[in-house]
Amino acid sequence: MEMPPPPPAPPELVALHDATLSASNDPDTSPVLDAVTLSLRPGMRLLLIGPTGAGKSTLMRALSGAIRPRSGQRFGARWLQQLSWDQTSREALNSDEDTPLNFLGRLLGGDEVDVLSLLDTLGIDRFAAARPCCCLSSGERTLVTLAALTHAPKHLILLDEPAAYLGPAALETLALTLGPDKWPGSLVFATGSRYLCTALQPTHTAIVWGGAVRLLERPPMDADFVFEEAEAGAEAESEAGAGSVGACLTNEGTGGTAGGNVEAHAEASATGAAERAALCGSKRKVNH
Repeated sequence: MEMPPPPPAPPELVALHDATLSASNDPDTSPVLDAVTLSLRPGMRLLLIGPTGAGKSTLMRALSGAIRPRSGQRFGARWLQQLSWDQTSREALNSDEDTPLNFLGRLLGGDEVDVLSLLDTLGIDRFAAARPCCCLSSGERTLVTLAALTHAPKHLILLDEPAAYLGPAALETLALTLGPDKWPGSLVFATGSRYLCTALQPTHTAIVWGGAVRLLERPPMDADFVFEEAEAGAEAESEAGAGSVGACLTNEGTGGTAGGNVEAHAEASATGAAERAALCGSKRKVNH
């Protein structure tokens, strides 16, 4: 799978300024994030980190323009070319009358041989390409919808959990396709795949937690993920009425177990620990 290069870009693609964000445009929906100020520039690759339900998807939808800030402002560059992908993109490809071959043929144009060749690079053979889309696995539907990335040049791509249901070979294909050496455009993504967190080579990190977004102008550190998992573990134990708030979960990808403390893991990165402490010490402005 090969991406067309991004078109010439303005100095700023998208920006949020002092924005209060809710999960939808429904005025009765409670705010999720407050006082969000964030700017996306050409070539910026931003990884969103935070516990489930912290507001990563809400932030991504606000950046894409799918939801409007409750207060504050969103700026989008004129003629901005972007593509947003989330779980609904995969779920929408569930027709019993359409096939991957027909779907991509309409979207991308070109002859059948070219479309079959593209699907083959994604691990979908000619037999799967001719099956109804509703017969595809969740992973195969993900791959087909991600193939839309090759449709036209984009300034900005936003991916919300693209690794779900993908096997190692498909993850490697996605990482190679969107790597900065092959596609130098701007990327915002949230993923539970530690492999993608590294392979997509983020230049910036945003910690989403406690109703706030903290932008770090550096790639993620191990301590950032410990922070995310520690908070998730502490909340789970608090809800169950067991354990202490200080308990944390070690990195799932390393096969760790529950236990330990945040301070012990944070020693791996003094910089990450200091940033984490600053975030935890800030006042929470949004009540959930």
